[in-house]
Amino acid sequence: GYSVHTSYIPVANPNGQVFYSYWDSISGVKNPPVIICNAGGPGVTTQMMALISGGPFDWNYISNTYTRRDTNNLLELGDLLMPDLPTGVGYSLTDTYDLSIEQWLNTSVEFFVNLAVDKTAKGKKIDLKNRDIIMYGISYGAALFSSLSVRLLKLGFRIKGIFYDSPFLSATASIQAFPYLMKKYHIMAAPE
Repeated sequence: GYSVHTSYIPVANPNGQVFYSYWDSISGVKNPPVIICNAGGPGVTTQMMALISGGPFDWNYISNTYTRRDTNNLLELGDLLMPDLPTGVGYSLTDTYDLSIEQWLNTSVEFFVNLAVDKTAKGKKIDLKNRDIIMYGISYGAALFSSLSVRLLKLGFRIKGIFYDSPFLSATASIQAFPYLMKKYHIMAAPE
């Protein structure tokens, strides 16, 4: 089965909590990269990506059934971190929804800094400072991750790649292409 951890990380400005899920890789590789996903939206929970977009499950919206996906799955490539960023998006909480772009970025940086030192995530320490990171942004998530990646690099996070996607083209096709392209061009390798 899959191993997933969920929790909230508090952020100060604006006062809120960022919800995230963290999925352990099925690759068998020791210390695989962390793929950080953001679905954009606006307002969409990134958790949907686990069910319909390269995550471990396929959802048939006609019959409302889920099936396990063991191939072309992001978990073949690394651990998967899905934060609902910025605060007020998806399951994340805030006391204000009137945020500037600068507040979005500051809150997102604060989430990653706090998560990197947090030991309360259901007993699991998520060591982001010493792991290779691939940023995977869709729609507005791609725009957020562009600036966020620069800020995280300056703080010592090991951003090794950024993958952008646009649902205006074909979200399903491009999300399914992500694992294939990462393997094909040896950006990330799944075990043989």
